[in-house]
Parts: sequence; structure tokens; C-alpha cells
Amino acid sequence: MKSMEEIKNKIRQYWHILMMLLTGLVIGLTICLFFLFKSLKEKEAEPEEDLIEELMIEDSEEILPEENENTTEEEPIQKSSKEIIVDIKGQVKNPGVYRMEEGSRIIDVIDKAGGLLDESETTAVNFAQLLSDQMVIYVPKIGEDPPIESTIAQEPLEGGEEETTKININEADKETLMTLNGIGDSKAENILSYREENGLFKTIEELKNVSGIGEATFNHLKDSIIVGY
Repeated sequence: MKSMEEIKNKIRQYWHILMMLLTGLVIGLTICLFFLFKSLKEKEAEPEEDLIEELMIEDSEEILPEENENTTEEEPIQKSSKEIIVDIKGQVKNPGVYRMEEGSRIIDVIDKAGGLLDESETTAVNFAQLLSDQMVIYVPKIGEDPPIESTIAQEPLEGGEEETTKININEADKETLMTLNGIGDSKAENILSYREENGLFKTIEELKNVSGIGEATFNHLKDSIIVGY
């Protein structure tokens, strides 16, 4: 009995020490488990982050070539050709004033005007002649002499310069009149109105009777006009 009592006393004496050891052991295990769980979570998260980064890199590599293709393949810049205005009359299907590209020839404006009529005198026309701005082209009938003022087969003058085309103010329409120096929309309308009310111009000086055309305007354009009938 004494031995049992001694054992119990010993247990009572060291009870607090045992409880402290057990408590410390539990706390240590808890801390170890916490850090172990945390490290496992980080290892599981790292592959996912690496995968996201890889996907982002692959996407950027796929996009970059397309951007490079768009930036390197430039569409050629088209340069607009200079326009000139010519007046074609006579034996064509649709005579009138046409806008043509600089460098075009008489055959080109004839095609644009619908082609020649059956009664046209083709030998009187130089189809290969280059067009010039304000040029008047007259295609006569067979056996007809073209007007002197017409420029159907104008030959270059000495020195390589071409004769300046003059506009017949008795035949020119509004658009043709507006190609004259100093003649705008309103003055062209005034010329047409004067011609309708008073008949054809008899001299180029009579143009000064038109409203809005004074001595200065007339002096600018007198060398570019005629009064053909």
C-alpha cells in the first residue's frame, strides 16, 4: 500500500510538468502541420501561375506576327493623275466637254464621247495627238472643211511649243467658259444669258458688254477667245 501511495504522490508531483510537456507537444505539432499545409498549397499554386504565364506568352507570340504583317504590308499609294478639260464637237455620238487624264490622246476622248459617226472624215483627225487643257477637237463630215479655229490636227510650232487653243465664245457651254482666266460660275452664266438675249457675239470686244466683265477681266482672256460662227 505504501508503494501505491508513493506512486500517486509522484504522479501528483510531476502532473503539471507532464501537462506542460503534452501542451508543448500539441502546439509544436500544430505549428508543424500549419507550415506543412501552407507549403503544400504554395506548391499547388505555382504550377497554375506558371501555366497562366505560359499561356500569356503564347498569346503574345501569336498576336505579334499579325501586327508585324499589318505594319509591314503597306498598300501602295496611288497617285492621282492631273485632269484636263477638252471640248469635242462634230461627228461623234456624244459631243461635249469631257474631263480627261493628262497624257490622253484624241482617240481616248473620241471613245469617251461614244465613238465616231458613220459620216465622220477620219483622215482629217490625228487620233494619236496628245490632248491639252482647253483643247477643242472638231471631227468634220466627209467632204467638209473643218473650221479654221478648230484644233483637230494641231501641229507643234517651232521650239516644240503647241499653239494655244482658243475658245469660241459663241459655242462654248458654261463649263468650257469657266476654263477661261477670270471667268467663274456667275460670269459664265452672264455670258450665256447675254448670248441668248442679244444673239452671237460679233467681236470679242463685245464681251465687255456682259455684266461683271470689265476691261481688266477682258485683257486677261482676250488672247484665249474667238468669235467663230
